[in-house]
Amino acid sequence: MISKYSKGAIALHWLIAILVIANFVLASMAEDLPREAQGALMSPHKAIGISILFFSVLRLIWRLTNKPPHCRQPFPLGRRRWDASYTCFSIS
Repeated sequence: MISKYSKGAIALHWLIAILVIANFVLASMAEDLPREAQGALMSPHKAIGISILFFSVLRLIWRLTNKPPHCRQPFPLGRRRWDASYTCFSIS
């Protein structure tokens, strides 16, 4: 049986990803606007940035307090293929 990341880790991962994309979109939209209009978009941009920092720290704490799933064994040397599901980078 293949073990997977916990629902909490997955939720934090996707929440951070969505916030990063939203922040990028806000910054891109504000780039060509006049200075006064940029302020209206930069306030949410800053708030989202602080949220990303908060959720990233929370995700780091989650990772340090919860055991990650066991890494799969890679293919034998002669049969390797470039597949992200067979790579393993782990601190523990």
